[in-house]
Amino acid sequence: MTKIIQERANAKVNLALHVIGQRLDGLHCLDSIVAFPNYGDELLFEKANEVSLTVSGPFGEQLLKETSKGSNIVIRAAKLLKDSNNGASIHLIKNLPVASGIGGGSSNAAVTLRVLSGLWNKKMPNVDDILRLGADVPVCLSNELQRMQGIGEIRTKLVGPSKIWIVLANPGIRIPTKKIFKLLSSKQNEQLEPISNLTNIDRFCEYLGRQRNDLETVVSNLFPEVKQLLKVIKSTRNCRLCRMSGSGATCFGLYAQKKHAQKAKELVEEKFSKAWVISASLF
Repeated sequence: MTKIIQERANAKVNLALHVIGQRLDGLHCLDSIVAFPNYGDELLFEKANEVSLTVSGPFGEQLLKETSKGSNIVIRAAKLLKDSNNGASIHLIKNLPVASGIGGGSSNAAVTLRVLSGLWNKKMPNVDDILRLGADVPVCLSNELQRMQGIGEIRTKLVGPSKIWIVLANPGIRIPTKKIFKLLSSKQNEQLEPISNLTNIDRFCEYLGRQRNDLETVVSNLFPEVKQLLKVIKSTRNCRLCRMSGSGATCFGLYAQKKHAQKAKELVEEKFSKAWVISASLF
């Protein structure tokens, strides 16, 4: 019997995202704190003669409409490792909204690289090649809490609280990332404050509360749905932090207890009946 390897590609959330510069090649320099909720897409891998991809799940049809299989980041990641002797049948269960600021594609690519390098006994590509897949792919190679700097190539492991809960909500709109960066009034913003002990939940949330997502104001001004969603999440009881992730449109709230996150999820679903909303543990 052929062995099937199943892995989850966790969502990636920018708990803080500072844009601190822009290089001559147009790429933006970031300073970000990145975390991975226990929820994401699922990938199944099986050895085969060729590399192939099939897609299902709640957002599978949308993904297939918007990207050809050949240009899908999972196939491109596999091709970074492939030689003529290797192949894999890959099935992606797309649970995360497409292009929603929570790194679904990047996380899928990272899992593909990790699994296929083991399955094919191939060395992982260097970070420059991985970055060509996407700036978020290197940070998604690990589900640990991390600080991401530069254009995504500098990653530092952080230690957060033992457990915290997150509610993620997406109002179902597509955000043009390149346009958002272009509209950002300043590309030279302050970096993150120095990071000290974040293991205490109060200190963790207080620290994050003093940081920001530099893209949030631009997106909120362009898309009233995002502004309203942030307002609703912020109003939920016991919400410790509310912010947009990445370039949106997914927003999040942090909670100290599971029951508070579940109540918040229900309230957001009530106010935004067509939104995608989940609650999950962090760390």
